[in-house]
Amino acid sequence: SVMADLLRSIVTERRLAHLRGDAGPRGPFRAGGAGHDIRDAFRQLRRHPGFAAAAIATLSLALGGVTAVFAIADPVLFRPLPYPRSDRLVQLGAASERGGGDLFGAEYAQLLEDHGAFAAIATAGLETLGILDQDAAAPQSVFLTGVSEEFFDVFGIEPVMGRRFTADEHRGARVAVITHAAWQTSYGGRPDILGQPLVFRGSRPVTFEIVGVMPVDFVLPRVLVAVDTASGGCVGLMPVSLDPRALTNPRMFKAPFARLRDGAGIDEADATVQRAMDVVARSNPAFGDERRLPNVVPLAAAIHAGARTPMFMLLSVTAFVMLLASANLAHLFMARIAGRGRELATRAALGASRARIVRLLLVEAALVAAAGAAGALLLGELFKDAALRLLPAGGGFDRLEGSAFDARVVVVVGAVAALALAGFGLLPALGAVRRDLRASMAAAAAPRSGVLARGALVLAQTATAVSVLVTALLLAASFARLATQDLGFDPRGIHTLRIASPANLGADSARKRHTNLEMRQRVEAVIGRPVALADAIPGFSIPMHVGSLDDDRSHYRTIAYPVSAEFFDVFRIRLTRGRLISPVESISGALVIVIDERAAMLTWPGGDPIGRRMRDSAGNVRTVIGVVRPLQTRFFSARFQNATAFVALPAEHTRPYTLVWRGPVTPAAGRAIRDEMRQVDAQATALISPFTVFDRQLEAPRFLAALLGALGLLAIALTVVGLYGVVSHGVAQRTREMGIRIALGAEAARIARLVVMQALRPAVLGVALGLAASLWWTETLRAMLSGSSPHDWRVFACAGLLVFGLVALACVMPIRRATRVDPLIALKAE
Repeated sequence: SVMADLLRSIVTERRLAHLRGDAGPRGPFRAGGAGHDIRDAFRQLRRHPGFAAAAIATLSLALGGVTAVFAIADPVLFRPLPYPRSDRLVQLGAASERGGGDLFGAEYAQLLEDHGAFAAIATAGLETLGILDQDAAAPQSVFLTGVSEEFFDVFGIEPVMGRRFTADEHRGARVAVITHAAWQTSYGGRPDILGQPLVFRGSRPVTFEIVGVMPVDFVLPRVLVAVDTASGGCVGLMPVSLDPRALTNPRMFKAPFARLRDGAGIDEADATVQRAMDVVARSNPAFGDERRLPNVVPLAAAIHAGARTPMFMLLSVTAFVMLLASANLAHLFMARIAGRGRELATRAALGASRARIVRLLLVEAALVAAAGAAGALLLGELFKDAALRLLPAGGGFDRLEGSAFDARVVVVVGAVAALALAGFGLLPALGAVRRDLRASMAAAAAPRSGVLARGALVLAQTATAVSVLVTALLLAASFARLATQDLGFDPRGIHTLRIASPANLGADSARKRHTNLEMRQRVEAVIGRPVALADAIPGFSIPMHVGSLDDDRSHYRTIAYPVSAEFFDVFRIRLTRGRLISPVESISGALVIVIDERAAMLTWPGGDPIGRRMRDSAGNVRTVIGVVRPLQTRFFSARFQNATAFVALPAEHTRPYTLVWRGPVTPAAGRAIRDEMRQVDAQATALISPFTVFDRQLEAPRFLAALLGALGLLAIALTVVGLYGVVSHGVAQRTREMGIRIALGAEAARIARLVVMQALRPAVLGVALGLAASLWWTETLRAMLSGSSPHDWRVFACAGLLVFGLVALACVMPIRRATRVDPLIALKAE
């Protein structure tokens, strides 16, 4: 009996010591130690799996969005370019009243003589486009980029195999340094690659000798390439030199880039470029007809000019989403602490300090944060992969393909999780110990404790949700406006056929013309629809310019496309005055021209253009026979939109035309077309592809709209869950009050009004605060909104009403619960 009493007292004392946290040391999980706190937190979470799952899922979803966006934005915003001392690389240009632009060829030549602030200057641009002979089984249009003599010095790189180009080779030698990817894919990584031929097939074969292989991590920035890289890939570099015509032609541009010499800055570089511009202007007045200023920018800024602002914006939106998640978690932990009030009061009564209680609560929150961060890394990888599938080709997004999770991403995830922990773990814990814990032992503890905190949470949630929704709706509306705008023609469903052949059929223009016509007839027979011939297509290429006979400057405002008569029907271009080019005129090369209304207004404001004459860049004088609706060949630059014209196909032509038709192409039809082309030319390769030029222009806004839409949906979900939790907790704390009101005869409508007003008062202020903040925030989005205002009242009204709707939705279930309270049960509740 005595022994049993002693054992019982020992157990009791150990339990009391366990509750007080002052048990003696015994192993890593001793009472009062960190290990014991972790084990106790695990037990608490295991006993309340619903709370644990809700908290971890909320944090994982929000932090997963942050993780994915940071992994995507990191190469653009925070990593240097993958070149030695990349901070010294700059792009050279000139700015005028019409906007930014390149330097003239003569100005580039002057800079080569007077380097000034630059250690090396070079250029790069499209020189050869064709089909690799090694890839005949799967033909794809690829290109070599021509680079000037100091290219390797500017980038500070050397081939990993072979050598760079010699000075003599820049005078026209057919040699190439191929990319590492081309070496692996087209040549299987052959060790004897040096000296092997690189054969391009086009209107005539072009053979290069491979003299080197670039490093595996070398990336040629798209901003230095003249071709639209979505139509093919760069397989290497070739040597080029300055075109002598550029020294006297003020319309031949160069886009130089350079490496700053040690100690030189952007101001000194601007002065060097200005000096070259002044020298050229004095020696040739034709180069000085327009006021231009030097524009030297870091190469990283030039490459990512179109991506930096969207990436900053996406990171800001994810910060708002994290605020929403933190507010939700803060409320969850406040409710959790309120439910543990008797336990915490018991610990305090047994001597546990406030610091000890804060540590207990913080360890539990830290476990949730750690689990949420682990889940965020898994979800973030999935989110990132989904986002990269929508990645636009170009527009400053070049380096996003290499986005990957590494130590930097893990550190950022940990830092954001720690900040969130301070918001949803530390602050509620400190708020809990500031109250008199012993008072919570009383059954009649204040039923409305925490009303101010809950109101602050509702305010924060609604304000943040409004800001996110306004941003997402503005970008979505801008994308919808771009996607549905009237281009003056319909590019949807168009297919193109380009012919590449090593056979030299170009010497006889009559034979080439007959070959083009025969190819068109064969394709029409296969697909059963009209097929047009074109030497160029709007948005795809720029063959020539036309303008007034009396104003030479007007030649650079109207772009002319040589096409056949069927082109207008295929692209659904509508005539407004006069007539279109006839089939006979399109084949004979008649000197006629059809212009759009923008060209008519620019060339003859207020006059009738029919019968007027224009001169093209080849010197031919053409007669205007018709006017079509204004064509928009650029989605985003309404201010600098070029005028458009169409001319008949030239009679003297020695290369294959592009064949164009509307409608789908089945695999069987594609094979039949290729067979027909080989009937005309046994060595021809037919490249059939959908006309996606304008779809690609929509890729960047589609990418942003999709990411913002996903973040907006996540914000809506977090807002609904968070508001529901806040309102439900408020109703639960006022259950006793609700029971008394019902017992005294209060009607259900009055009870419902009490619940709604508890949420609506802070929600109204939150919506107003969110709209006010959005007025400032959305001003930064102006450059990304095409043809719309960042202060569109319809978007603001829609966002505000939607959030009010979310508040009402969050109140539905708590109202039903409040109006069905049994007074007898409520009066017995503590």
